[in-house]
Amino acid sequence: MGYSKKQQLMCEHLEIFLASLSRTDRLLSSAEVEQGQRSKQMVLAGKADSVPALLDSLKAPDFVNKDACYDLLLEIGIPVKEALTSALGERGRDVDIWIIAILKQLGDDSAMERLWGMLEDANPYIRHLSALALAFQYVDAGASSEALFPVLVDALASEQKIEGTPFSVAGSALGCLTKMSGENFLSHPQAITFYNYEHFLYPPPIHPFPFAADFITTAPEDERQRIRQRAKTWLAEQTVQ
Repeated sequence: MGYSKKQQLMCEHLEIFLASLSRTDRLLSSAEVEQGQRSKQMVLAGKADSVPALLDSLKAPDFVNKDACYDLLLEIGIPVKEALTSALGERGRDVDIWIIAILKQLGDDSAMERLWGMLEDANPYIRHLSALALAFQYVDAGASSEALFPVLVDALASEQKIEGTPFSVAGSALGCLTKMSGENFLSHPQAITFYNYEHFLYPPPIHPFPFAADFITTAPEDERQRIRQRAKTWLAEQTVQ
């Protein structure tokens, strides 16, 4: 996707800032950190002109970069809303989920119907990711949804990680199902912690997806099967009621 001159400048500043982020495999000089912070301020000042580069970085597999760009878009705030809305559908449905979550954080629910529609996407990862994003918004509300629960149950068989994080789709789906339904699906009941909600290991702003302790993909195969079967049985009972 082509950039205007100002957008290209914002892209260059974003690259400098992202390169200055602290990582375990990278030693940075104080000059690099300082330069990164200057470039961050330029990205923030760029407002809507910074949106294309920030959204393109959400396509990268590196969650550290996704996290930083998500935070920057929210920090810029209202000036990015129009550009974000216009960008829906341009970079793939995975990025659309991030965009919809950012818009909602900025007080704009106009794209939420698109997120609900993704529950029927042909790509299982998109279905599961959209279900996690929706469930995370209602995890404390005791909300139920005929559309949402079946996708979360289906996600228990996923082997994917969430957007470049170490957290599994299946583990977070199990956490959401447990919290929203009030049911236990484990052979030995345990509380399932959401690390970016209850304990804020990942501090605010809260990401679009729940990062939950994984009690399914780390379990023996027979326990994984029992968890899935309990969830399917519970879902079938809800359908009958």
